[in-house]
Amino acid sequence: MVKKKVARGDLIKETERLLLEKGYEGVNFSVLSERLGVGRSTLYDHFSSKDELIAVYMTDVMDAILAQCDGLMEQEDALLQIKEMIRIFHTYSQIHKIVQLMPALCATGTASEKVTSALSTLQAGHHRLMNLVTTAIEKAKAQKRIRNELPTPLIASLVFHSILLPKTEGHPPEAWSELIFDLLFHGLQTQT
Repeated sequence: MVKKKVARGDLIKETERLLLEKGYEGVNFSVLSERLGVGRSTLYDHFSSKDELIAVYMTDVMDAILAQCDGLMEQEDALLQIKEMIRIFHTYSQIHKIVQLMPALCATGTASEKVTSALSTLQAGHHRLMNLVTTAIEKAKAQKRIRNELPTPLIASLVFHSILLPKTEGHPPEAWSELIFDLLFHGLQTQT
């Protein structure tokens, strides 16, 4: 009998769905193999454990976010950089929920070298994202587009943590991020 293969991308996508539906405890190779229509051994061809699979999923998402944010650095208008970063963060808003699983990956006590490396990569990616946001804010201040007296770390935290704002129904990520940007940079007051 020929062993049915599964594309790595399909495995990662299904892992994300399962994580969002059932959390860390709900992810296992039996459920994944059933959903993908392959044998469990096929999954072990790609990853040695569920922790390794989850860690790789998280680093893949972080890499995608970083690549898109890095691509914004060529943009001359710093406010557009910030606006696009907010859009990117909200496009990948699921990552916030999944990053909360990091303690579970660390708590197993048997974290493999690959998992430990992935967690380190995630930590570095988080710091890099914060640096990109901070750089864009400083650039916007230099362009006189943001008030200089506002502390950069405060603005960066608002931008970075806007992902925590629960999205209301009927607002796709693009529209939601537009509303958040408008609120952050134009305030609550009516425009006269």
